[in-house]
Amino acid sequence: MSPNGGPYGDHCDCPTDTDRRRRRNARVLLYVREALGVGPPDEHLLKQATFLWATGPDREPELHELVSGMTDVERERIIYNAHLRDSRRAADWWEEWQERDKDRRRREAAERRKQRLRKQAKAKLTGAELKALKEER
Repeated sequence: MSPNGGPYGDHCDCPTDTDRRRRRNARVLLYVREALGVGPPDEHLLKQATFLWATGPDREPELHELVSGMTDVERERIIYNAHLRDSRRAADWWEEWQERDKDRRRREAAERRKQRLRKQAKAKLTGAELKALKEER
């Protein structure tokens, strides 16, 4: 047995974090689609929800679109229903997504501030100083 618990020794092609995340997102998407009464899932989504090594795109954007488009009542019934395991999984995903989105927005704002400061700093330089700066690169 391999150190990571796989049955195939050290050369085990174990599922990656990406594989696990893709399957989790597919499972949550299936639950949300069913709870909202959205049409039947496609075969590829069913495979992703079932098999760790199923290929294809991560369904997170589709999942985010469905959850963010919910009314407060739907979100309470589908995402925050503590009596259903699938609902708790969906709530975990939603909270993780919101945290990642908040971090992404912070990074983007910091990058915009940095770009603005660079622009302001370059505006203070003379033509000769700008030329010297470009030559240095």
